[in-house]
Order: sequence, then structure tokens, then C-alpha cells
Amino acid sequence: MVICDNCKTENKIGAKFCCECGQKLLFQSNKKIKLTNNEYEEFYREKANSTNVVLINVLSISESLNNTGISYEMASFIRKKLKNEKNQLLKILEKFNSVYPPNIFVNVHENFISATKDLLEGIIEFCNALKLGSQEHMDKGGFLAEWAGSKYTKSIDEFINIINNP
Repeated sequence: MVICDNCKTENKIGAKFCCECGQKLLFQSNKKIKLTNNEYEEFYREKANSTNVVLINVLSISESLNNTGISYEMASFIRKKLKNEKNQLLKILEKFNSVYPPNIFVNVHENFISATKDLLEGIIEFCNALKLGSQEHMDKGGFLAEWAGSKYTKSIDEFINIINNP
């Protein structure tokens, strides 16, 4: 939980404003927040769901690029879409770097961060490929996205295993 400096109300992790007084929350500083097991479970599920949406979008873009010749207008549109997905991932990564996970979730946390970085690299490769018109870079971007997907699956499996076998 994040405590409001103004009214001392507990707020949900990730909230930007206090739910009681509306004060801007300042937890996004360099201070990391230590979460309980239950808080981390909620935090992880929310961020994993958001990241899976990005991963699915990137993989579908990868699939469509491999199957079609693409116009300049379409490449510009896809670059813009990928940039939005990249910004989403950067926000998720920032949130993950702002918390200390409970001890039992340390490996899950590190695997999730690693997978997110791989997916970001895949997006950067796609953008470079679209700029250069390079199928080789598109393939590399697709590979990195798929690799990130397998790492996400591993971190989700680990997470579920911990939850089911406390």
C-alpha cells in the first residue's frame, strides 16, 4: 500500500492520487516499496495482464509483417502502434523497478523484468526493420518477442506454483 503524505490514508499500489483527499502521491520517487505477499500477488497479476496484452499485440504485428508486403503508410502506422506498446512496457517496467518483492517472489520478479526487457528489444528491432525495410530485422524482432513470451510463461508458471504451494 502507498500512504498519502497529506491525510495518511492507505492507497492502492500504482495510484497517482489519494483516494481520500485527492493529493498527488509521491511514491514514484527513488524509494522502493516493500510489498506483502498478498499485495505482490495483486500487483503481479495486474501488471502481467497488461503485459500479456502488449505481447499479443506485438506477436500479431510480427505475424502480419511476415505474411504481407507493406506500404510506407502501413509501416508508419505500425511504427506508431509499436511505439505505443513500447511506452506501455516502459511504464510497467518502471512500476516493477519501484517495488521490492517478498522473498518468495524474487525469482518471478527478476524473470518478469528480464522478459519485459526482451520484449522491448523486440519492439525496437521491429521499428528499426520498418525504417530500413529489412526482413532480417523483422525476423529478429519476432524472435525476441516470442522469446519474451516463453519467459513470461515461465514467470507466470512459477508465480502460480508459489500461490498454489505456499
